[in-house]
Amino acid sequence: MKIKFWFLPLLLLLAGTARADWSPSFRKSLTVEVAERELQKLQPVVSVTFPVRGELKTEAGCLLVTDESGRPVPFRLLYFDRRRNEARVIFRSRSAGRYRILYDGRTAVDSGLDLVPGDTGQVILEDYLYPDIRTSGIWLWTESPRLSGVLSHTQPEGSGTFHSAWLNPNVHYRAGDYLTQYVYLDPARPPEEIMVEVTVRNRRIAFSWGPDRMQWKELKKVRLGDLPAAGRWQPLKIDLTECGREGDITTLAFYNQGGRAWWDRTCLFQPEAVVRPGLFEERDRKVSAYFTSRVIGPLLFQNQRFFLVNLDGRSSGGATGWEWRFEEKKSSESEFWFRSEGKSGLPVRLTVTGPAGRKAMASDTWTDTVQFPTAAAQELKFLFRELSHQSLINTGETLYLNFLVTNLTPVPLPLTVTDGRESRSLWVLPGKDNSRIADFTIKTSGQPEVRDYRLLAGDLELDRRSFRVQPLGEGLTDIAAAGPYLSGSRGERLVLEVPEFRLENGTALDTGREISIGIFGDGPPGLASLLKESLARRGVRAAIHEEPGTDTEGYHLLTDSLRLLHDRPRPGYDLALLFPSLPSLRRRSPVQEWRRSMEIQIWALKGRVRRLALVSPLPAAPFAALFQPYAGAAAEAAGRHGAGFVDAHLFYTGLDDWPRFFRTAPRVYGNFPDPAGLKLLADYLAAGLF
Repeated sequence: MKIKFWFLPLLLLLAGTARADWSPSFRKSLTVEVAERELQKLQPVVSVTFPVRGELKTEAGCLLVTDESGRPVPFRLLYFDRRRNEARVIFRSRSAGRYRILYDGRTAVDSGLDLVPGDTGQVILEDYLYPDIRTSGIWLWTESPRLSGVLSHTQPEGSGTFHSAWLNPNVHYRAGDYLTQYVYLDPARPPEEIMVEVTVRNRRIAFSWGPDRMQWKELKKVRLGDLPAAGRWQPLKIDLTECGREGDITTLAFYNQGGRAWWDRTCLFQPEAVVRPGLFEERDRKVSAYFTSRVIGPLLFQNQRFFLVNLDGRSSGGATGWEWRFEEKKSSESEFWFRSEGKSGLPVRLTVTGPAGRKAMASDTWTDTVQFPTAAAQELKFLFRELSHQSLINTGETLYLNFLVTNLTPVPLPLTVTDGRESRSLWVLPGKDNSRIADFTIKTSGQPEVRDYRLLAGDLELDRRSFRVQPLGEGLTDIAAAGPYLSGSRGERLVLEVPEFRLENGTALDTGREISIGIFGDGPPGLASLLKESLARRGVRAAIHEEPGTDTEGYHLLTDSLRLLHDRPRPGYDLALLFPSLPSLRRRSPVQEWRRSMEIQIWALKGRVRRLALVSPLPAAPFAALFQPYAGAAAEAAGRHGAGFVDAHLFYTGLDDWPRFFRTAPRVYGNFPDPAGLKLLADYLAAGLF
């Protein structure tokens, strides 16, 4: 007996190595990890529910839970459901880290430790609120600090801040029940007082910690002691008997007077921490097939009832390859989600392969049945929309597209956004505050490209957004402006791609004959006649025509370009003077997007005129710097494509007391020069262009 006594702890100690080497009393080992360190300090009792492979005897001593070093820890087998092939074990953890559940024993082994009592409880609020419930105040969800899950909730700093939520469904309690609320007080600025207000029907009781600072009419306060220590998570216990012997909790509210407080994991009683199964190993096997499953649903979308099912074979010991068979489907992924319309259990077979030494491979197969809940179906609700993006881009640049995914269903959802080339898998918690962003890129190449971005639940398409990247070319008649974006004939979002091109702009004009000049864009009123007079004084005859200017409505970066694309002028002008539109400048449009708009207008005039000169924005008197970035962008646009460039901004601001040449009014800057300033511009153009 002495030999056996020493032999068991030795083998359990070796179980902490990478490959389990455990007592002959057990054939199966399942590793679980307690990862939430802060929660473990406050709630060391851990629960794990797992599918059972092999034999699980329920007699005392036929199951053992050890820590990573092989030392047994107190545990209890809460149940083993042979029909569902599922067991649930709770154990008392010593610290965060890995623990091992050993079972399928040949002989009974007594750990010699007291079993922890079974605990019951319910997590009421953690990570999110149901999308349809009413709230008050400002709910801020933060990743740090947090106790468990993924988020805690707080509110903006200030004196007397609060946030509250109605609970759906209500939480029923009985005599003797209590709430456990975890709180973290900012160590740099702790609140003076904190309160948790519980509403049962029409009865509202505020449970308070700290000095009595918050007071208002009809406030019913129960003081429960001093403020908890700041800088670490602390549990608060609330005896619900103060709200009545029995009832339904309808609302919870969280208050703090000054400072900052974070709240997490609101519970009825103090339920154990839940962990998921990890690595499964079987003695004398190089590889061991094992998988866990998760089922969400039933869900309802457009009269289709279905479940979202997750199969995870990463727990298979020694596995490097996976082959799944279910519902006449196959998969070779280690973990994935899919949609099932099954009404009862779903048989799943997993075959895994892995190295067995040298070049040999081993395999193992396990079949288990995934059980579906019988609850009423939840309607799947969501939002899917594209975020702000470029409408104009140059060839060779990268287009960045971002899509916002919002889950309005009262359960977390695994959703996927895909364009057929790449996919983004998102775990989306309920509520607008928990929206996720899926990001994609398109590298422009000078070729048309269409991408359909689909939002999927499993293989079910929920929604889609279509994008077309369209290089400039002849016959672009199916483009329309929709606010700050472009759309095509199919309703798709359209991005215009500006290709590399050069104007043949070097031919000198024959001044021995009448020169035809077209003024495009928002040229100063009266410029045509003054320019004609100035040219005549230089012996140049000119016929000058002012093309229609900017439309009064629309997003002018796009409408300016579309106007020239849709109504390209007939060939014939000897010279075109292209002025920017005033609305595009007054709106302080993004400079690079503005530059691309000017490039499209240059392209639209390509081949229609013998020579083209882009005129920079005029300065906005008296604020010279206001349009200066656009003058630089205009010079860049002209230089990229071989157009002439007239820097009217530099010309005017180089004059002494230049604002005197512009029409200005109190608190209104001047865009156009007065008659004297306009004559200066006409003379400058006449001298510089010929």
